[in-house]
Amino acid sequence: MAGLSSACSAVNMALIQRRKNNNKGTVFMQSIPTNDVFHHLINLLRLAQDKALIIEMFEEQNIEISNSKIKSWSTKSGGIKAGYREMPRSALDAFIAELYIRKLVVNDG
Repeated sequence: MAGLSSACSAVNMALIQRRKNNNKGTVFMQSIPTNDVFHHLINLLRLAQDKALIIEMFEEQNIEISNSKIKSWSTKSGGIKAGYREMPRSALDAFIAELYIRKLVVNDG
């Protein structure tokens, strides 16, 4: 399970950017929001159209879910968007755990 935790962290921090301030040498880190990760995962894995499967996966992880929650959690961040609701990190971790259980993704860790 330790590999799973680090894999979840790796996915959530996949788009870290390091920018150096020319004057101070400060490093800024920017992470990708959980909604954006979820949005990309369900689209890359072609799950976006299968809401029943997504619901089943969350329920297997004891997460209460509905079609409206799927829509709000898969709404990308950035700007004011109708229906946007921040996806809790624990929900994203549970979804990724279920992907591994169902062997929809391979755990290299």
